[in-house]
Amino acid sequence: MTSESTVPASALLANRHAYSELMAIFRRELIEDVRPELDTPYALYVVDVMCMMLDNLQDWLGGARYSSLDHARREVLEQAQPASLDAGLLPDLDDEYGADALMQCMFEQVRRTGDRDRIAQLSSTICRTFEALYAEQADRQQESRKEQDALLAKIDIELTPARVERFARERMPGQDPHVSRVTKVPGGNSKDTFLVAFEGGNEWIVRRDFPFGPVDTSAPDEFGLLQKLHAAGMPVPLPIAAERDPNYFGQPFLVVEKLSGLNAEDVAKADPLVGRSASLELARLLARLHAFDPRDLGIQVSADAASEQVRTYMAAWKDWWQRHRLHPNSLITAGFAWLEDNIPREIARIVTVHGDARPANMLIDDGRVSALLDWEFVHAGDPAEDLQYAKGYVEPFLSWEEFREAYRDAGGAPFSEAGERFYDVFRSLRNLVCCDVSWGGFVTGKYPSFKLASQGIVYKRVFARALASTLRAANGG
Repeated sequence: MTSESTVPASALLANRHAYSELMAIFRRELIEDVRPELDTPYALYVVDVMCMMLDNLQDWLGGARYSSLDHARREVLEQAQPASLDAGLLPDLDDEYGADALMQCMFEQVRRTGDRDRIAQLSSTICRTFEALYAEQADRQQESRKEQDALLAKIDIELTPARVERFARERMPGQDPHVSRVTKVPGGNSKDTFLVAFEGGNEWIVRRDFPFGPVDTSAPDEFGLLQKLHAAGMPVPLPIAAERDPNYFGQPFLVVEKLSGLNAEDVAKADPLVGRSASLELARLLARLHAFDPRDLGIQVSADAASEQVRTYMAAWKDWWQRHRLHPNSLITAGFAWLEDNIPREIARIVTVHGDARPANMLIDDGRVSALLDWEFVHAGDPAEDLQYAKGYVEPFLSWEEFREAYRDAGGAPFSEAGERFYDVFRSLRNLVCCDVSWGGFVTGKYPSFKLASQGIVYKRVFARALASTLRAANGG
């Protein structure tokens, strides 16, 4: 039995559907987000042609036959005589089943007879098949765009100045309700981020939930946490509002103040000295964060032993993946099995864990860290988790020992180096799970967005490679 025969036809069609949806979402992003930013005639021309190609690619990959074309071709093929095909030729993209090759052979046979009437009749029939093909393609492509636009109009609401002004009037008395612009900010693989500028000069950052995302958290959940951290002097944005009513922006969202500064990862790439100072500051920030009792920040802590707190957290991620996965994945299965068998035992105390501590989630202003951002992964856990998560991001700028020493000098919580390998595996596994869940959400139509598609196609493979490497090392090679 060949490997192909073990794959159900339904699975192959499902994959074709996924590819078709990718083409559709690429086209939408090009038209809605890329084309309006272009100003040269050639760039506009390239985007327009690319969109037309994506229309056809989506249609070809969709998997459905062309009913009118099949009927027209049958008229010709019913008259076909046995013929040998040129083995060097491939069926055209419009002709997956090779019907046109038989039609060509038949026409050449008729042409050799010299019967002008029959040649004209067959030529006319062939023309009708191509008219039917391209007419049906155009209709299907137009209908497909309408269907996708209608779906996304319901679940991916455009954040406009009018929507923000309505929210400001109804929920924020005293706030300047006049919005000058709303700009979607790049990044954010679990939440959408927008910069809102008011005519009076005030600026907001809005973090809005996805209709379906890679994590089981909501942006408004972070309001109380940020409020307490900000009051304690941690460099976090001041939360302004948390709204769970989707009637305002389409999904629940969090509003925070806009802080000055640039992304620390981007600045560090251009200036390694800044990368070094930012890495040392991250170590000190983690020490301050780990000094907070999670309970004081509203984070649930188990009454069980510290190791059981970690086990429960790992089990929650496994459950999240199993409920939303689309494909089998032996690598993820092996990763969770290894984690279950190697829960760290030497955990001095449970602390407040950021969960995504790295320079990309920090702002640098005039050489200093002005903010630690993106708190959707915050939980009660082992301090070694945050340290190990940061390791790969800070090592280009300073040694691992320097980072840990800076953490200890700042009063960091006791941590065991025995957990380093455990959190190496967990880091890649958790990120891979997020990408795998995102892909499932994209394919099943829970949220057919560019961000979810990119996680499933690009980042999923990055994290899978990292997990394979760390898990192999953890198993002794």
